[in-house]
Amino acid sequence: MKQIAVIRHPFDVLASVRSSDGSELNDRQLQLRRELYLGIMNVIKSQSEGCHVIRYEDLITNPFKELKAVLKYLGVKRDTLTVGKLVETANMLVKSIPGHVTSGDVQQSVGRWKRDFDDKDLIRKFHYYFDDVIQELDYE
Repeated sequence: MKQIAVIRHPFDVLASVRSSDGSELNDRQLQLRRELYLGIMNVIKSQSEGCHVIRYEDLITNPFKELKAVLKYLGVKRDTLTVGKLVETANMLVKSIPGHVTSGDVQQSVGRWKRDFDDKDLIRKFHYYFDDVIQELDYE
């Protein structure tokens, strides 16, 4: 069975969580999120046939390229017309979901933590909990 995982920068996930429900990002919340990421990373590594990992940010900024890579991984037709229709359909679906996005638009969801968090102590705490995760996932 082929596996696909979509991974998002942990700090952006925290920004969305806080924006969606006003959650306080305390140590317990950060530890739970860290454990979730570590669990997902362990599942990805344990897949005997491998797992195609897509970074959310890459999917948002270059959906055509990312969907083409997914279709290749799945062994599915991936000509320009097919991939273009998939991207167009996905864009229509995202726009049709009211209240789904916690930022102004999907593009703004990428790197939003850099705009949303100005508390240096909180950012230091994020790094404490997630630096190894960020490095493992090849984020800056």
